[in-house]
Amino acid sequence: MESQVPIWIIKRYKELWGSFQDKEFTFGDASKSLKEKDEKFVSVTISRLRKLGWINVKLSKDDNRKRLYSLKPIKETMEDYTKAAFGN
Repeated sequence: MESQVPIWIIKRYKELWGSFQDKEFTFGDASKSLKEKDEKFVSVTISRLRKLGWINVKLSKDDNRKRLYSLKPIKETMEDYTKAAFGN
């Protein structure tokens, strides 16, 4: 995990958490929650969250071309971030 996470990624995680918490959501749902029309920006956000381990990804049972996302609980996310940043 990165020891310095950009503020913009933390803000986007917080926005997604406010909308979905522990529920599954789609790429389209994330775009609406983030109020973002640029799909590239949403893709970058999801990719960064995945690399940080803050979001889980699985294939949809209904359509294997689609992915379902779920956020790691905010408490665990911040604990992981604190450990990476401060080495505790």
